[in-house]
Amino acid sequence: MAITARYVMDTAKTQLLDETGVHWPDVELLRYLNDGKREIAKYLPHACTETDVLVLSAGTRQSPPADVMVLVDVVRNMGTTGTDPGRAITPIDKTILDVVLPEWHNVTPKAEVLHYCYDRRNPREFYVFPPQPPTGTGQVEVVFGVLPDDSTVSSLDGTATGQPNSDIFIPDEYANALLTFILHRAHAKETEAGSLAKSAAYLQGFIQAMGAKETGKVATEPQKGP
Repeated sequence: MAITARYVMDTAKTQLLDETGVHWPDVELLRYLNDGKREIAKYLPHACTETDVLVLSAGTRQSPPADVMVLVDVVRNMGTTGTDPGRAITPIDKTILDVVLPEWHNVTPKAEVLHYCYDRRNPREFYVFPPQPPTGTGQVEVVFGVLPDDSTVSSLDGTATGQPNSDIFIPDEYANALLTFILHRAHAKETEAGSLAKSAAYLQGFIQAMGAKETGKVATEPQKGP
């Protein structure tokens, strides 16, 4: 059964000894939950990915859609219609192209892509080789790390439809990390003795959970090479 925003928030209320929402109303905890999802997506872009077909722009430089945080992969060519699966596309270090073929941005354009270059320090752009023609540009299948949808008031009542991964809109395995983030933000609001220490402890727990998820992901990934 998918974990809901209501479940995470009710669990937080129980731990905060505020089950009726007097001190931390739903709208406030919902804000914390949505902020937590954005933090998870920032720490672990693979937590919320989408596979789509992207229409390329003329030339080598390409821009992902506005809601994209990072590029995860450029998988394969999809022809000029976006429905014709073709040659696989491989990543290549931009420095290699710069050294071996300094004029690679200006070679003869082709709609079929061979390689792509991506630098996470510049997540809003990537480059393809060879350049795309001014007309009849190709389309490629891509995997993006995106911001998860916000949970809403209606989704708290279980009425949200048509969204993946339940109404927390990220995989259920991140529900406990979301709970920890909510508790961090809730205690940060308090002024009584010990509240800031509790807030800091929950924040540290959240950060450690993100590190553990990343370590686990690397450990279970298929190994490359012989």
